[in-house]
Amino acid sequence: MEAEAPQTNDITRLMGDEYVERILSTTHRNPMTAQDLSRVCGIPIAVAYRRIGNLKRTGLLKCVAQEEVPRARGKKVSYYQCAVRTLKVTFVEGRFLTELELLPEEDMIRQPRPSARILNSFLTERKSEEKSNHDVKYAQPDISKNPEDGPSRHFRRL
Repeated sequence: MEAEAPQTNDITRLMGDEYVERILSTTHRNPMTAQDLSRVCGIPIAVAYRRIGNLKRTGLLKCVAQEEVPRARGKKVSYYQCAVRTLKVTFVEGRFLTELELLPEEDMIRQPRPSARILNSFLTERKSEEKSNHDVKYAQPDISKNPEDGPSRHFRRL
């Protein structure tokens, strides 16, 4: 059964979403599960599943592999990959126009597990960004008495 061509409105609406951009960029050449996408992209899991559903309906994201989860009684995990080769959105004379070229099926990667090295590099990069932006730590204050000013506090940045 052939998928229906995505509507311009659906695509332009999706492309304006920051989470969609993260999902498509992350899965361009590295299929990932919804759980992995949630963790790597910093997207709440429920939102990740909704965006994956929307992207699958428009054909921009495809399920390229499924794997049975050990000790989970038949539960399967799906791996998703960006199916877009090129996507152009233009605004001409009051209308949005899209040009979409999907990857051929034979160019889709069919590997059951993402590379641990790539996943770890995403997580490490994300953690270092969070740490540099949010975790400024200071040592305990040094309280010294200056006879002229009274007690003063000096903090040193770690």
